[in-house]
Amino acid sequence: MVQLGAALLRHSRKTLPAALFSAVVGLSSSAAQAIPLTDLLDSDPAVTITAGDLLFSDWRLIANDSGTDLSQIDVTAVTDGGFGSGLKFEDTGNVLVAEMPIIDPPALALTTSDFFDITFQYTVTLLDLGQELVAASLELLEFAIDGTGNVDIDETVERTEPFSQPVAGLNVFAIGIPISVEMELLDSESFEAQQRIVVTTNLFGIVEGPGDLASLDSFEQLFATIPEPASLGLFSAGLVGLAALGRLGRRRREDAAGR
Repeated sequence: MVQLGAALLRHSRKTLPAALFSAVVGLSSSAAQAIPLTDLLDSDPAVTITAGDLLFSDWRLIANDSGTDLSQIDVTAVTDGGFGSGLKFEDTGNVLVAEMPIIDPPALALTTSDFFDITFQYTVTLLDLGQELVAASLELLEFAIDGTGNVDIDETVERTEPFSQPVAGLNVFAIGIPISVEMELLDSESFEAQQRIVVTTNLFGIVEGPGDLASLDSFEQLFATIPEPASLGLFSAGLVGLAALGRLGRRRREDAAGR
């Protein structure tokens, strides 16, 4: 059997067209504290994360069909991403793993597959009313694949106003044998400007043969913002006003010098 063997791959982030983000506000890097996913999901009192001008709240567990220990998944705010602010998810306890041991003889194996399957949801709210959410980026950062293993992250972005409706869908995946399928480690999509969105994320991995392995070690979720049109208009009007004052002052100085 051909082995891809614990292939840890990292790809540079791609962005949406540069013209769309020419007005994106710069974000400074800052140290962020990791929070276990279990501390966020269905917490009482509610636990939230702030990354730049984004508030991540209303965390809910939809399904954990594999019984994965979610306390071993850390969530960290990201404020220095080239795409925008967001979150990094990291498996610190080796729990997002599907693995089949080699049993000899094979007839003694109780199962021929293993998997993990988790779905959770959270709300993203812009704290700066002068900005608007316009795009999302999902990147599979680190993973391991042996044999037939594969990992997949599937995501739906929904708007909340004026009514709930999907506005974007993102998917990244890594696959082992057969290797004719091209891996998709980064996906990004723009959508109609929003102040608040709901994100539903499914983490899935599976193996179907002895000695196979699939693990999802880390991934990153970022969101891009641009100035809200009214704010951008006021900013532009201010620049025009300053330019007019500059011209007026220059004419007065020229008139005074000519007397």
